[in-house]
Amino acid sequence: MIYVLASYEVEDFDRWKERFDADPFEREKTAIGHQLLRSTEDPNVVFVRVEFDSVIAAMAFRDRLRDAAPPGARMAPAVVELSDSQVYDQSG
Repeated sequence: MIYVLASYEVEDFDRWKERFDADPFEREKTAIGHQLLRSTEDPNVVFVRVEFDSVIAAMAFRDRLRDAAPPGARMAPAVVELSDSQVYDQSG
């Protein structure tokens, strides 16, 4: 799986989320889906993970984000590949 990861510090999560949902970077045209995560210590720190089926599509999306320089970026958007994933059995 291929992802674009980014992190933002926003002034108001609800307003930021409205803009995100409006999809100004057209992720819904090329991405498979996304996840938004918020810091438990500061709910205005947001982590975004957008999943793609190809590196090329992910890089094109990342480039659109970089070119527009979304406000509040804490890290440059990065294209990453899942290298390991596990689910742990907590049943004892």
